[in-house]
Amino acid sequence: ISFILPLYLLPLISDVVGLKMFRGIYGVQIYIEVVVIPIPIFVTSDSYILVGFFISGLTAMLYLLYRDRIKMARVLKKQSMDLIPLVASYVKTGMSILDALSEAGKVLGNPINIYITKFVELTKLGFSPEYSFDISFSTIPRDVRVSLASIAISIGSGGRVTDILSTAERYVFHISRLDELRKHRLEGYRAVLILAIIAFAISAILSLTILSYISKALYLSGLAIDRISFPLTSTMYYIPAIIIVVASSIAISRIVYGETAIAFKYISILSPVISIIFAVALHLL
Repeated sequence: ISFILPLYLLPLISDVVGLKMFRGIYGVQIYIEVVVIPIPIFVTSDSYILVGFFISGLTAMLYLLYRDRIKMARVLKKQSMDLIPLVASYVKTGMSILDALSEAGKVLGNPINIYITKFVELTKLGFSPEYSFDISFSTIPRDVRVSLASIAISIGSGGRVTDILSTAERYVFHISRLDELRKHRLEGYRAVLILAIIAFAISAILSLTILSYISKALYLSGLAIDRISFPLTSTMYYIPAIIIVVASSIAISRIVYGETAIAFKYISILSPVISIIFAVALHLL
């Protein structure tokens, strides 16, 4: 899709509406110029479209590779928050901690039941709760392991299982509330970062428009021998815009979601948007 869309569909749409803005693969012109360091110069609108959708396709593919892991982490986190209160309620009825874990795992289902079953079986074989926990839950996210560690501690605590689980239950409740409040608060920052990216792109286009009129006026008046190289100037705005997209996407994914891989989703969405803005601007100028 990342190649078919810009190379075939966009030229077709632009021809239908009468803009004739894109030519597909035949309109791509990119060359390397040394400006302190070698950088690619995008001469035509098709060049921006190709690069933007290539970045989008690549990052979308990476996001799809990590999507199952991200969903698994979210499900495990939610199930771990439900596990502690459920185990505590079973223990209060007189059930042993291991039997309570097994029953809670069956109620919550997979994927957490797989880890719980392994932990219970290793503990029943005579391994220490700490060792069984490290082996069974080694592959799950660290923030999930923190809340589940109270189970291993309670097993080795002797007769204070109920006290430890009650404390862990209160901890899980407060953590879940704080996490919910944090996400609601940070949702606004996500919108601010996205709007800042769009604002940078628009300000870049306005600057290019002003430079276009100034360059044209100076050239026609004879005060300038040559006009400004707009492919070079536009590229110098476009590359920082893409860098800002990447940096902002990483910031959003880490701060709001706590998962870097989600940045791939935002990059795949924002990079073609920015590229289309620059492509349209270059065509009009």
